[in-house]
Amino acid sequence: HTRAAAAMLYFVSCALLTFGPCAIVFHISNLSEEGALPKCLRAGGVYMSAQVLKFLFLAIALPAIAEPAHADVGYAIMQACLAAVDLVAMNLFLQKVSYQSWTRVLVVGLGWATAELVLTHLFPLWSGTRHAAFEWKYLQQSFDANITLLHTVTVTLVLLLRSRSGKTKATSSSVVHLGLGLVLVYHCFRSFLWRLLESADVVGWNLLAVKAAAAGVLHGSVAAVYRASEA
Repeated sequence: HTRAAAAMLYFVSCALLTFGPCAIVFHISNLSEEGALPKCLRAGGVYMSAQVLKFLFLAIALPAIAEPAHADVGYAIMQACLAAVDLVAMNLFLQKVSYQSWTRVLVVGLGWATAELVLTHLFPLWSGTRHAAFEWKYLQQSFDANITLLHTVTVTLVLLLRSRSGKTKATSSSVVHLGLGLVLVYHCFRSFLWRLLESADVVGWNLLAVKAAAAGVLHGSVAAVYRASEA
């Protein structure tokens, strides 16, 4: 009983670290006062639908393909194409949300990221923490979820800024336009980049630090462009 209680406590702690920031962002950004919860849920639904479509495509078109043990360029290109599908779906939904600019970004980014975390983190946490009273990798996964949230909001903001291309001085610059495009390319190939780092023995907390630094720098840069476009 003591071991089961410890495992449950560990699961709850990791789950709070994983999903707590999503709830905090939702409340401190006043999305609840905007009545934005249905839109956030709809954004999550769009994410889930995109994953189902990708799964069906892979099952029909590429049934025998398996994830390689190490970084593989061909597999990375396939992943990038699938990530581009997510970008298209996210952008289409973003254009349909009628809130003000930053609220639109939060609604789509937060709903999308939360659905992704539920799909990719909840079951591994539940199945893993039940069998271990403590293991660092699940804490690392929880912190990685926060990085995913920040990255998803950043990508959503990039899509918003690209839709404004040529409409403001800040988004008319060819350098800014190229930079925003590179962020999207990075989004599509980031899994491949992490695999390369893992091949170079950058793992665990070191890899997490690199991911956090990359997400922070990108968000700060894109947010600066956004503030300039709003000025």
